[in-house]
Amino acid sequence: EAYVETRPYLGATPAEACAGRLLRNAGPIKADAIRKGGADCETADDALREVVAALLDGEMGKLSDEGAKLARFLDNRICVPRDMGCLPVQGLRALAKNAGR
Repeated sequence: EAYVETRPYLGATPAEACAGRLLRNAGPIKADAIRKGGADCETADDALREVVAALLDGEMGKLSDEGAKLARFLDNRICVPRDMGCLPVQGLRALAKNAGR
């Protein structure tokens, strides 16, 4: 808890930290997903918002097809520890797994 208090860029939970990292890097994430087939140009923003909302709300199994596609894409693309820490990425991994493979 003290660790998080001195680092405003971290969330109080691993899922919040993951959501924050995704939001801070939304532009490059969407561009990469569009370029590499993880999202369609028209739906990338909505899909990312849906993934972030699912992480924050704990709604691990309730994603649209586009949200699930992006969650799986991110699960495959994010490198630990380069892109995100081990604990924060666990929420995204669970989300992608529950979205079905």
